[in-house]
Amino acid sequence: MTFIVLFGLSCTMLHAQNTATNNDWLLHLGANAVDDGGDTKLSTLFRGDNLNFTSPFIFGIEYVNNSKFSFTSNVSFNKYTAGKNIDNRIILQEEAASYLAVDMATKYKFVQPLTSNTFEPYVFLGLGYTKIGKYIIATNTVPSVGRLTINSGVGANYWLSDSFGLNLDLAGKFGIKSGKHKEYISNQTQVSFGVFYSFKLKRERNSKNDDKKVQLVPLVPIKCFKTIHVTIIDEETKKPIPNPSIAIFKNDVLIETLKTTTAAAYSFKIDCNNYYSIQSSVANYENASIVIKSSKLPNQSTTVVIRLKPIVDIVTTSDKKMIHTDPIYFDLNSSIVEYKAKIELDKVVQIMKKYPAIVVEIGSHTDSRASAKYNIWLSDRRAASTIKYIVTQGISASRLSGKGYGETQLINKCSNGVKCTEDQHKLNRRTEFIIKDE
Repeated sequence: MTFIVLFGLSCTMLHAQNTATNNDWLLHLGANAVDDGGDTKLSTLFRGDNLNFTSPFIFGIEYVNNSKFSFTSNVSFNKYTAGKNIDNRIILQEEAASYLAVDMATKYKFVQPLTSNTFEPYVFLGLGYTKIGKYIIATNTVPSVGRLTINSGVGANYWLSDSFGLNLDLAGKFGIKSGKHKEYISNQTQVSFGVFYSFKLKRERNSKNDDKKVQLVPLVPIKCFKTIHVTIIDEETKKPIPNPSIAIFKNDVLIETLKTTTAAAYSFKIDCNNYYSIQSSVANYENASIVIKSSKLPNQSTTVVIRLKPIVDIVTTSDKKMIHTDPIYFDLNSSIVEYKAKIELDKVVQIMKKYPAIVVEIGSHTDSRASAKYNIWLSDRRAASTIKYIVTQGISASRLSGKGYGETQLINKCSNGVKCTEDQHKLNRRTEFIIKDE
């Protein structure tokens, strides 16, 4: 009956403590060893030479909050074997005597609980009830005896993670001599050890020993930027070019267009760990771009130089005055103006708008493959396709004429019967813009 009342009282006290905020419940599981060979003198405790460790088990629950005090209730089981002391008497029977105890205590921890401390030493004080099953000493059978105890001791928790850890207790249990068999009551030493688990631990990661409520603080990622310094220069003179237009692409998506006023250099910030394309355009220069990959390291700066090639409008080659373009190539046996060809034809359009008096003959050439008659026909079609595209861009048809030369004006050795590579043949499939009048 005493056992039931004490256990119920301890549970009631623990439940009452749960009204506090920022609390935690710890579940303890483990084993225990008991020395029941002492008398009522303190000097006989903690001897350790008569420990019983047969089928040991301990179960406990502990309430913790921001105070250094916590409250525990434990139930422990063990057995005494022949040759060991019970109440300072030697057991003779072969069958083990049972040991059952329920204990409640208040712990005082030397460090603030629910913080980042890994090691938590403490002392404790409380009451308990122990019941030992009947046993035989000499020729007498001692009946099952229960007794109240005053418990005190030391211990420590060691946290292995935020919800799991190890526990060790060393307790002295002072028996209160009362009742019918009080002469059998003595003191006990109990060592318990095991693991504990936290139901809802909120360990505050700071060293302040105050009672403030634990809060979860969201982590905001730090923005990572890099500074890019761009300089635009003339490819031939190496001098800065003023007033450039700059377009910035991030992962092939246009994110910003800039127009500088006077300086040829410009600075801007980009995100870390991304691909960027920086394109520049200036009047009378060919457009150019550069691709960069920003590193993962923040607060760094990088300088890039974009070199623009001056546009040469008109050149003289072999006594022919022509509009300067990069080569305009057609696919084999095709007269279709492809995308890359349109880029160069747009340059021709801009030059003809710049010089509105010039008249241009478009000469189209093929390689030597296929028959001469077919190549004349194909080059005529290519000249016609080129004129058609330029007219759609706003140039009058009266300023344009076209002629197909076929394979009659090859610029390398790749004539009929000569073995050449595809790249060599490709050089002959060209279009020239010859100025006939200015």
